[in-house]
Amino acid sequence: MAHARSQGRTGGRPPKLTTDQQQAALNLLAEGKSESQVAKIFNVSRPTIARLKQNQK
Repeated sequence: MAHARSQGRTGGRPPKLTTDQQQAALNLLAEGKSESQVAKIFNVSRPTIARLKQNQK
């Protein structure tokens, strides 16, 4: 693990949405789109959008 970190690697799964996509998704939610609609737009699951919304509060 220490060798991997020295190579610049962190751990864990990469995020499904980029930072820009996350902001765009939050903007759509603020405009009144439902979690399901936003999830379809970004081709992710509804729980992914719900987590994003919850983590931004």
